[in-house]
Amino acid sequence: MIRGQLGLRAFVQDYINECRALARAQLGYYARQPTLQATIEFAARCIDSGGSRFSHQHRRSQSTLDAARDVLTAALHQLCQCSSFAQLHETVDRLVAHIPDLGELYSYDTALHIGAKLGLTPDVVYLHCGTRVGARNLGLPHRRRTLDLDCLRAELLALAPYEIEDFLCIYKSFLSEGMA
Repeated sequence: MIRGQLGLRAFVQDYINECRALARAQLGYYARQPTLQATIEFAARCIDSGGSRFSHQHRRSQSTLDAARDVLTAALHQLCQCSSFAQLHETVDRLVAHIPDLGELYSYDTALHIGAKLGLTPDVVYLHCGTRVGARNLGLPHRRRTLDLDCLRAELLALAPYEIEDFLCIYKSFLSEGMA
């Protein structure tokens, strides 16, 4: 990964070169699960394609993730009825809201992974703690739940909305409002 005083375009290109393939492979892993139930189980437990827990979800206890898995698998019919990513995200968020220690990042990640199986992807950029920092550092509206694509800098539009979410989080410490 590149470091230093570079322009936004260079960071976006670095994301494309260094991160895009893995991000797409992870979504492909969920899409290829034999059943929606299997996808929900892996997504709810934050399991990546290597069989490990995603590093950004490492603070969640196993009992918390098991509780989320139980709730989400019981709601399989509800989840498969979702016709947009926004509806899926809201459904996941609502279903796990009562489980302590699960927040915006968990709901987003889980919906993104289930959405891969259902063919539903975000059409806006979802913000949570890490992405809010990146958005704030770039001078973007960061107090919202989502960012519409029309409020983003042109350089970011080389990425899909889920990639922009990933980019803002990964590169947050290197981004600044005044960068070219």
